[in-house]
Amino acid sequence: MMSRVIGVFSAKGGVGKTTTAINLASALNEFGRIVVLVDTDITSPNLGMYLGNHDIPISLHKVLKGEANIHDAVYTHHSGLHIIFGSVNPNEVDTIDYKKINDELEKLKGKYEIILIDSAPGRFEETIRDMNFITSIVVITTPELVAVTDALRTITIAKQFGKEILGVVLTRTGSHEHEMTEENISTMLNTKILACIPEDKNIPLSARASSPVVRTHPESDASVAYKKLAAKLLGSSYEKIEKRDNVFDYMVKNLGLK
Repeated sequence: MMSRVIGVFSAKGGVGKTTTAINLASALNEFGRIVVLVDTDITSPNLGMYLGNHDIPISLHKVLKGEANIHDAVYTHHSGLHIIFGSVNPNEVDTIDYKKINDELEKLKGKYEIILIDSAPGRFEETIRDMNFITSIVVITTPELVAVTDALRTITIAKQFGKEILGVVLTRTGSHEHEMTEENISTMLNTKILACIPEDKNIPLSARASSPVVRTHPESDASVAYKKLAAKLLGSSYEKIEKRDNVFDYMVKNLGLK
């Protein structure tokens, strides 16, 4: 099985990077892809907080310290996501060599079709430099000028290290009167916009349920936007997947038999 590695990056916290990583992984699952989501924020991992898994016996930290096998660190969340969590214990950070992450994550190749990396916000230069494992990235930003300017720096540095920029995901769109337009953002970043995720009251509701909004509110505006994002990354069509009657009908149509 060929494995595709996608890094989800943002220049700062609070722009919806982890929310996007979670829901993108869930949407990719809905398209039948075998996905593992990995929290590589060594100092401040958040996936466990978002998904209700606070106390993880086998974390990525233990793997990087040589105390556990990477495959034993994969947990199945109640939403169906396969996830490698980081440890929230600050004492776990001191003795970790971050560069070992490349060798450990390499072991996931062949088992998962897509390895989705939820990276550390704000420390992208170090992350992008050290994580040779990641070949392509998605940049997350809100449509405010300050956030977009930070995203430009992320994209510039990523290109310097030879990473493929798949595009930009705009989050919390439609929530501010003076937000930048999609066209202006694309021009400023010289990068295509992959998706616009609207401000959606269902996202905090899903967070309270410790589950992706794609699962808790599948027909919400944000869920549809995340599914379309997943479809775009797969070179597929969300509408075609959505309208299928069942798995058999979908396979028949894609084989050109219907």
